[in-house]
Amino acid sequence: VASRAVSSIVLDDDERGGGYGEVNESVLYALARANENGLVLDPTYTGRAFSSLLRRRRESSAAILFVNTLSSADLTPLLSRH
Repeated sequence: VASRAVSSIVLDDDERGGGYGEVNESVLYALARANENGLVLDPTYTGRAFSSLLRRRRESSAAILFVNTLSSADLTPLLSRH
């Protein structure tokens, strides 16, 4: 099972953009869609990753797992709201 899981991992660098901190239209779109669903993303890392997810989802009906690492901030305040 582990070898099948590892073989299905896709590294996608299509959303690198112009460089660190530069945001393009696809990332802005991804940030807006995420925000509509209560998902907090940053424009430099997780926003780009989510933009890639949205693009891949339009291209395929395969299941996609998005792991939002957000940051190293303490998430206890967020968890206590639910």
